[in-house]
Amino acid sequence: KLIEAGVRVEVQHHEVGTAGQAEIDMRFDSLTKMGDKMMVFKYVIKNVAAQHGYVAT
Repeated sequence: KLIEAGVRVEVQHHEVGTAGQAEIDMRFDSLTKMGDKMMVFKYVIKNVAAQHGYVAT
């Protein structure tokens, strides 16, 4: 969903030693574009989590 929304993901992996935590890194861009992409990123993550019965924080 992030790629469909125009957010390029550089890498994603689960965190070691913590249950249910993941890290998703975005490709860097200019400051203003990163600000816009961060808002889209948060929107997509929270909505996809909610669709599956989870809460992203």
